[in-house]
Amino acid sequence: MIAPPNIRPQEPDEVPTRDDVPFVQGRLNILLLLFSLAMILFGMRMYKLTILEGPDRRRESEENFLREESIAAPRGRILDRYGRPLAINRTVFQVEMSPFNLGANEITSTVAAVAKLVGKPSVNQLANAVIRKRPRENSVTLAGGLTLDQVLPLLEERFQLPGVTVHTSYERVYPEGEVAGGVTGHVGGIPESELDSFLERGYLRDEMVGRSNAERTFESILRGTPGIEVVKRDHVGRTRARSLSKPVQPGDTIYLTLDLGMQRLAQALLGDWRGFIVAMDPSDGGVLAMAYNPGYDPNYPTRGHQFNPIYQKTRPINGRFSGFAPGSTFKIVTAAAGLMAGFSPSEYINCGGYTTLGKTKFYCDQRWGHDDENFSDAMTHSCNIYFYTWGRRVGPTALTNMARGFGFGAPTGFELAPPGTENPGHVARPDVDEIYPGSVMHMAIGQGEMIAVSPIQMARAYAAICNGGILMRPRIIDRIRTAEDEPVTEIEDADGSRRDIGIADPQGKLPLSGEARRTITDGLFRVTHDPTGTGRHGAFPPEWSVAGKTGTAQTGRKTPDGWFVCYAPAEAPRIVIVVLVEESGHGGAIAAPLARQILAYWHGKPEPAIVPPPREAPGPVAQGN
Repeated sequence: MIAPPNIRPQEPDEVPTRDDVPFVQGRLNILLLLFSLAMILFGMRMYKLTILEGPDRRRESEENFLREESIAAPRGRILDRYGRPLAINRTVFQVEMSPFNLGANEITSTVAAVAKLVGKPSVNQLANAVIRKRPRENSVTLAGGLTLDQVLPLLEERFQLPGVTVHTSYERVYPEGEVAGGVTGHVGGIPESELDSFLERGYLRDEMVGRSNAERTFESILRGTPGIEVVKRDHVGRTRARSLSKPVQPGDTIYLTLDLGMQRLAQALLGDWRGFIVAMDPSDGGVLAMAYNPGYDPNYPTRGHQFNPIYQKTRPINGRFSGFAPGSTFKIVTAAAGLMAGFSPSEYINCGGYTTLGKTKFYCDQRWGHDDENFSDAMTHSCNIYFYTWGRRVGPTALTNMARGFGFGAPTGFELAPPGTENPGHVARPDVDEIYPGSVMHMAIGQGEMIAVSPIQMARAYAAICNGGILMRPRIIDRIRTAEDEPVTEIEDADGSRRDIGIADPQGKLPLSGEARRTITDGLFRVTHDPTGTGRHGAFPPEWSVAGKTGTAQTGRKTPDGWFVCYAPAEAPRIVIVVLVEESGHGGAIAAPLARQILAYWHGKPEPAIVPPPREAPGPVAQGN
């Protein structure tokens, strides 16, 4: 083997020396030089960072603090069908203070300055809350709901107020107050009992949510999605920079089927009376007006009842059963049961003012009687004796089955009612309940313990009578638009199913033949057009072609409730109106003229408002008419 030049041959056990491998030494010298240069550069960099720039770097590190903060999302608006506001947002300001790196004296003086600038001396009481705040980087709200004028002086002095920040938020406002409160409902803090459920769905702990009526039922539509902002603050909590991490998504806008003009009129017509007015489009179930008194102002939700007894289970007005005795407005059900049982509408029944069951007398409204009456006459005059007779003949099973066929005794599925909250009313069950012959006779004229209804059920029943026999789901949503003004075409119901919005939702047909239905509607037409009809007090112009029914319902109180239900025009109905005025006496006396006012507005010919004046309760009125 030949050795490389300049390298001396070695013995196998001989250890090589530096002189034996001169090229290795050169490489080691180069590596040592590179390492030395790297260390010099590193040392220079460290000198610059720690000696030359150290104070600035240290100050920047100490003075800045990054924190993610939620940005409030505006809630979707609630408007009437023409875009007039029922529930909107008002921009307000919220002042918060963090005790981060601040002493007690500095906090106290700053809080005092804020109190003076916003004009709220009570803010001074929060100084101790700020001092005790843990963790100290969190904030305490000093004042909320401030207008721009209130907060401007503070904004001008914000750099002299360590730890103080101003946030924009939104306050829910209901421009119509009590007029639409029973429809819109109101918002409030998350109830403690529901907090875990809302947090699991991504809500913030202090977020405002719908608490009643539309605000609660349509919470998932109206709620906006909060944004996230990264805030850079200095060592005393002053904001130095902000950057958007997640944009805000406003809630969708809901246009209701409600006509605000009609709603205002309906609420005004009730005056000082306890009562209800519902107007509905019979072709698609759209609610045009839904007023009740006493109601509540959603701007001040603690000052009144928050739920709408027109359709809900609660009965705050007098604490009675979960529904109303319908009086003679229920006679369309008795008529339907009799006609479908084969009773002839041309049969005459003599009304002598009363009929008997055993030793008990059942009276007619006209105590001296109506003499001989056929079906059309009996509807026109609301003859109790005629319907007592038909009710006794048809029996409890057929009568209660027909009542259920008209939608009574079960929820209507009204859009505004959250699942489990709608009042189903009451219809007796002959297979379960003990039924007495006298109770059946009372039910035949809408009285007694066998029947109780809600006004929304009554509106749907009469809508079905006049629209060809179709039971429509009452609805309140006309259309929905996103914040970008894009249409929303379907929504998800509580059971997870999806359905189209803004269209009719048929739920079934009345168990009634076309001939029987026409017989009933002919009788309803005579109620308002015949000079002797019980609806004559409504004084409806003949050209309006109004058909309807009065009702006078005994409630156990001195004076009965007055009902009037009507629709127009009779040939092709486009509106159904239900008026219930509690303790007002005969349905034709008070309720019918109020319905005429609603129809006048609907025809575009509003009359001077006739509001029932406060007065002495009328004397006793016979039941049923």
